[in-house]
Amino acid sequence: MEFKSQKAIICVDDDPYIVNQLEESFNNHLGDEYIIEVAESANELLDIIRSLEEIKIETAVIVSDYLMPRINGVELIDIINKKYPFIKIILLTGNMNMETLENAINSINIYRFIKKPWEEEHLLRTVREAAELHRQEKELDDLHERLKKSEWEKRLILDSISEALFYMDTDLKVLWSNDMAKDFLGREPEGLHCHEIFHAISAPCPDCCAKRTLEGETQLTKEIILEDGRHLFLRFYAVMERDQSRGVVLAVQDITNRKRVEHMNQALLHLARSNNSIHTIHMLYDNAYHVLASLLHVKSFLIAGHVEGKVLAEYVQGAGMEESFIRELIQETDAGIREPEGYHLRREGKGIHYVQPLINRKYMLLHFSPNGYDEALSLQLASAVAEQLSGSMVNIYHLDRITYQANHDALTGLFNRKYLLQRLEGLHQRKRNRDGGEAHNGLAIIDLNRFKSVNDNHGHVAGDQVLRMVAAKMLEATRHEDVLARIGGDEFALLFTIDSEEAARTMLERIREALYEEMQVGDDVLRLGGCLGVALFEGADWEPVEVFKHADEAMYRAKEMGKEEGCVLFFEEGKTD
Repeated sequence: MEFKSQKAIICVDDDPYIVNQLEESFNNHLGDEYIIEVAESANELLDIIRSLEEIKIETAVIVSDYLMPRINGVELIDIINKKYPFIKIILLTGNMNMETLENAINSINIYRFIKKPWEEEHLLRTVREAAELHRQEKELDDLHERLKKSEWEKRLILDSISEALFYMDTDLKVLWSNDMAKDFLGREPEGLHCHEIFHAISAPCPDCCAKRTLEGETQLTKEIILEDGRHLFLRFYAVMERDQSRGVVLAVQDITNRKRVEHMNQALLHLARSNNSIHTIHMLYDNAYHVLASLLHVKSFLIAGHVEGKVLAEYVQGAGMEESFIRELIQETDAGIREPEGYHLRREGKGIHYVQPLINRKYMLLHFSPNGYDEALSLQLASAVAEQLSGSMVNIYHLDRITYQANHDALTGLFNRKYLLQRLEGLHQRKRNRDGGEAHNGLAIIDLNRFKSVNDNHGHVAGDQVLRMVAAKMLEATRHEDVLARIGGDEFALLFTIDSEEAARTMLERIREALYEEMQVGDDVLRLGGCLGVALFEGADWEPVEVFKHADEAMYRAKEMGKEEGCVLFFEEGKTD
């Protein structure tokens, strides 16, 4: 069997649909360059690798699902790398949770992590890059073996390698290098010493890896940062002759972009973690801004909405933007002028205006320059921050809705009994901690008169309507800081703080009068009225249960008085006033 290429790409996923989709895409775009194989399990994958190996075909790239029966993607990486260290693995997942992110970022052997559903062009580009890196690393490994056998081939080999390579003698002086090394330095490296090239110093470092390699240590690597900010990964190989060190081959790989990706991933992981513990929208915006500003040169960052032709800026950092310009960018975004990833771009000199729709008709607007990052990586960062921001906003909105439902009465919108008791208990604890106080506190239990006749004569729908009208009337008669709750069918309660009993009576009489006002129910006009039992308390020497009991007793005694318009009674020990 004859193949155009002796390299293979294998797709593995337990979902036959995804396997077929990957196979079709790769055959269409990569089939002329690589052999495309597919597997539906880890065991089948390993069998395919062994079969290809038997007919002298190397596996360059594996594109694997992260979650599969009996084994996950990180475990698969470990198995593959133990036997086939040069194969590049790209993980696909649709379950972008914290554990998945952390496992992937912490794995040193993963080439790239791509979220389902993937963008085909991005996946193909990533596979090509992985296959190219596999080729480079295999070439370098082959070089190490060939240098032992054939010194005269070195120039041909060196100039074909895409990494910068230097050969140094036992004095660590460069004797020869490949073309990539010359491009890397911008000058001829021959005659220079290792420490002059990478450290701009006149003598070897105290812990010089090249010197240690000459002394017999093997597989030494080192990462350094140059003054211009480039990150380099250095690998040192001893050149031996008759068990004696003849020199050192130094391979240099520029890993600046990889380091930036790692930094970006760590920042996004930190953002995801911190967002999980945040319960206010404004703090989410702060977090998103600080992550972006730490990696990019951010000129403006806004969260804005566009409602009925008006721009409402909810959050602004940096220089801001003119309202007309914001409106223009949002209108372009809404009109569908977007990149395939869903965001809208407008370039302005070296700066980029980026607009990403969030949720609830809100948009993230960013004006930035890449600050050393390439544009594609900068946009990937902005998109990832916007995606996390949208998800966290949804979580907070859901939490707010759940909290509201837990603390409010569904019919009237007033607070419910549970919330009232929590506030009463909280007030009790504060009073105890502060050893009481001067202000009077009060609890009023309010029971409607003649409400049963509304239900009997007009039906429960009308009864619900009356309860909502009563709630609205009482809210108008109370203050913002008072806690008004519905605690039963036609029973309400008011927790308040007041300067004196006289002031309390004035406020409560206002509520009683509101309850006795006429209400239109269908074709009838009704007057209900209500009885209010009140317990005043101050200082710290009281218990919530007793206060509730005293207010309830006062309310029942008020009911016994039988006044049509209702009345207000205060509880006193041994009697009610």
